[in-house]
Amino acid sequence: MPTATNHFDLDALIAAVEGDDPAGQLAAYAPDAVVEAFNRDHGPAAPLVLRGRDALRAALDDVAARRLTHDVQRAVANDRVGALQVRCTYPDGLQVLCSSTFDHEDGRIVRETRVEVWDG
Repeated sequence: MPTATNHFDLDALIAAVEGDDPAGQLAAYAPDAVVEAFNRDHGPAAPLVLRGRDALRAALDDVAARRLTHDVQRAVANDRVGALQVRCTYPDGLQVLCSSTFDHEDGRIVRETRVEVWDG
């Protein structure tokens, strides 16, 4: 997703998230990116940590297989950091709100922290 000037392409990431496109999302990450996720199964003392594209690909493919809809409600990025807020809905109506912040270098995410809040 880097552009000729190595700026982060936020619009492409939004399109990939809302289009449930794992390959498009993965393109936004550096090969050695690290993602920490905090959710109902992984609290602050033991977050889920994904390291590198293989781990990210497996997680993104898993999410895509669940057939959720994704609505990016807020998205911002400048020349070094960004943030997304995404509302996800499962086919049965269960909702998840995901807020993330990320650092990017050379047009790709190098570090991300996600907080996910689930219904029920």
